[in-house]
Amino acid sequence: MKGTFGKGDVITLLDMEERAIARGLTNYSSDELQRIRGLASVEIAEVLGHVPYEEVIHRDNLLVLENTGD
Repeated sequence: MKGTFGKGDVITLLDMEERAIARGLTNYSSDELQRIRGLASVEIAEVLGHVPYEEVIHRDNLLVLENTGD
């Protein structure tokens, strides 16, 4: 994860070669994601004190970018 962002910001998702593959509205801030990264969904409430969303970016708020076939 790179950069700092807040809940509701549009973020760019990168592949392993750091090419943009999607953009979406995040349900969590970068700080919250650092704290819950790798945890099971049931563990998130223990860390954050709440679980407002089950996903970082809901598919309704996700734009997958065109695959250039590189």
